[in-house]
Amino acid sequence: MVVTAQTGKQSTRAERMQKFADGAVAACHTLLGGKVTGREAPGGNRQSIRVSFADGSSVIVTRRNNLQRARLEATAMYALFNHGANVPKVIAFDGIWLIQEDMGDRRLAQALNESDRKEGLAWVEAAVTSLAQVHRAGWEASLERNVIPIGQKPHWIPQIVDMPKRLGRLLKLAPPKYPETRLVDAMRMRRPYFIKWDARPGNAMARPDGTVGWFDWEHSGCRNRPDDLVWLLADEYTPDWGDADVKIFKKHLKSFVGQDETPDEVLDYMAIYMTLHSCVRLALIFTSKKDGPWWNTDSIIAGDKVGVAEHMCRRNVARAARWALLSPLTQGLAPWFADLTDKIPPPDEKKKG
Repeated sequence: MVVTAQTGKQSTRAERMQKFADGAVAACHTLLGGKVTGREAPGGNRQSIRVSFADGSSVIVTRRNNLQRARLEATAMYALFNHGANVPKVIAFDGIWLIQEDMGDRRLAQALNESDRKEGLAWVEAAVTSLAQVHRAGWEASLERNVIPIGQKPHWIPQIVDMPKRLGRLLKLAPPKYPETRLVDAMRMRRPYFIKWDARPGNAMARPDGTVGWFDWEHSGCRNRPDDLVWLLADEYTPDWGDADVKIFKKHLKSFVGQDETPDEVLDYMAIYMTLHSCVRLALIFTSKKDGPWWNTDSIIAGDKVGVAEHMCRRNVARAARWALLSPLTQGLAPWFADLTDKIPPPDEKKKG
């Protein structure tokens, strides 16, 4: 029998997954007791597994490679839950294994993909409402004192501001000149507030009661409050329904205005970061696609992959063009985004599973 390098790689991955699952079950026996009757991956490329018990209950068991982040996640979830945020309840944590409430198996990404405009907008508003609750709970728990600032390395903001040029190089359509120095200043952290940070639809659950619960807290930290909304609203998994996202943001604007800020300043910041983060997501899409075909949407969502789908790409370009118009510092990029639509390959390529 000939064992190829690819076969060996798959075997090694399967062995790692088996070892992880065995460790998760052992942790449940040690920390919870009870008879385990099943285990399954909850979806996506995650360091978690769902464990089921004989009484019909189930939990999510997580182990992070970075134990410091594991402690951060457990601490944040415990504090947020106790202050009313829609996050999983921490059931047990031994410093390595985190056992948390099972919030269900329908991620927000799936709900948005399956919904019509009315239902989808209700889910987006529920997600924004939930993030406002997270921020309020984080403030009440003084979590900003216990987490590290995000995006404070000297190169981080300049890299974000450079993203239109990077995207332009990928698509061979350079953007017009834009005020990079002023954008770097606009993107700075003001007063640090606790935020989730990677508030993508793939990191949230659409719960049966119509609310949205957020999981995966190992990357939380402190920065500007609107950053979480940017990760949600500029993500390629979030459908584009014209200016509905702007209206939802304005409706909840007061919840994301920090001390010594005005609503107009926060809206301007939001427009800038939405524009630049859209470029980040688009660059990820085209870098992942390369010269290959578009991927299958169901496979993308099931695996929580980068949204390498033609319709996801187009809506991010359209959304970026609309938000760019809302700030004087990014208005000049709006026509360029319109030109980018001609660079998007057609949807009739063979799909990748």
